[in-house]
Amino acid sequence: MEYIDSHCHLDFSAFDEDRDQVVARTTASGVGLLVVPSTTPESWPNVLALAERYPCVRIALGLHPYFLGNVEYSALDELRDLVKSERSRIVAIGETGLDRMIDVDYGRQQKFFERQVRIAEEFSLPVIVHSRKANDQVASILRQSAVTDGVVHGFSGSYQQAIAFWNIGMRIGVGGVITYERAQKTRKTIASLPTESLVLETDAPDMPLCGRQGKRNSPEYLSEVFHSLEKIRSEGRHQLRKQLIQNTLKLFSLSDSC
Repeated sequence: MEYIDSHCHLDFSAFDEDRDQVVARTTASGVGLLVVPSTTPESWPNVLALAERYPCVRIALGLHPYFLGNVEYSALDELRDLVKSERSRIVAIGETGLDRMIDVDYGRQQKFFERQVRIAEEFSLPVIVHSRKANDQVASILRQSAVTDGVVHGFSGSYQQAIAFWNIGMRIGVGGVITYERAQKTRKTIASLPTESLVLETDAPDMPLCGRQGKRNSPEYLSEVFHSLEKIRSEGRHQLRKQLIQNTLKLFSLSDSC
């Protein structure tokens, strides 16, 4: 195993026509494990089925802020009950978080996020966090909780915000953004963070890499994210790859085999 994709939406319909082939190509590329977070109540059975079908898949259960517009608050109780019954099969709560750039009431987002953080506390699970233009409030909510592990995926904030997350136990998800040389702020931040704070991700089918704009992203491209990261870090390739694997295994309490 050379890589772990800490964030991939393999359950999305973009993969319906060739999911088996994508998984085959992904594992052949050296990606030994994929963490698939859910986004809606409807997606929960789908990600559970993926874990049954593919030995390389690990799953998280949660409610993404983007899809909360028509979700009842009772879904939080359903989520808690499902986490309790499936605790041995899931590795995190997520994808959850806050997003100031979407047309979903921000107070509603906050209530859903805070409750999911409490579920993570109850079951001693890390959280997979979506945070857009909300890093300071996300950090504040997490700091007031007993959650000590998690990842802020697709991070694009400042170095100070990244360190604030790292200081409360959150890793920083490194994805396709760093393949764009114009993303100097994010690249500089990622280059400066402790290696122990970083995990790789694709967010496939979203966040396409440089050169693949407008096309479906895929976990089979994770090595390209790694190579972009390697270019801006001071560690050698072997040391960096080994540390990223260790970080992700520790974060999600994973074994190093499928």
